[in-house]
Amino acid sequence: MVAAKTTARTLVSHLHSAAFDADIETVRRLLDAGVLPDQRDKKGYTPLLWASFRAAVGDQVPVIQALLAAGADPDAITSAGDSSCLILAAQSGCEEAVTALVAGGANVNHSADGVTALMVAARKGDTEVVRLLLQLGANPAARAGRFAAADYARPGGHDDLANLLDQSTTGPFSTSA
Repeated sequence: MVAAKTTARTLVSHLHSAAFDADIETVRRLLDAGVLPDQRDKKGYTPLLWASFRAAVGDQVPVIQALLAAGADPDAITSAGDSSCLILAAQSGCEEAVTALVAGGANVNHSADGVTALMVAARKGDTEVVRLLLQLGANPAARAGRFAAADYARPGGHDDLANLLDQSTTGPFSTSA
């Protein structure tokens, strides 16, 4: 039960904290009480952004699913414009969170500042997340400036991953004739 003196701002803060901590029961209780899932905290994050950011730390998938079911924007980006929910989940290396976000409507090719989740996973050298994103329809030929996902893999010494991405550009997203 939510106390009568609790302010809307406090409830938003509680939802962010519960999402951050993977406290699914509190998330559900607050959403059931009418707390809107897309409000931003002082750092410019929505609860879904926090859950995506923390995907590798705790069992965030039920939180992600509950927030999406409550209408959270799966393509929300940070107020700085440098990360999306999917980018944060890919960066965390949590395949289940990536899958949940795409199943919940996240655009697998959505970019923040031109950078996609595939590019972030490639830079990190996370072969499993890269393969998953490709299976989900990520475009390996998409570019942020002059650089495609394969170009993000190479500086970290992830040459096998870069080769996989280069080979993937001959598939449905190929830009070659």
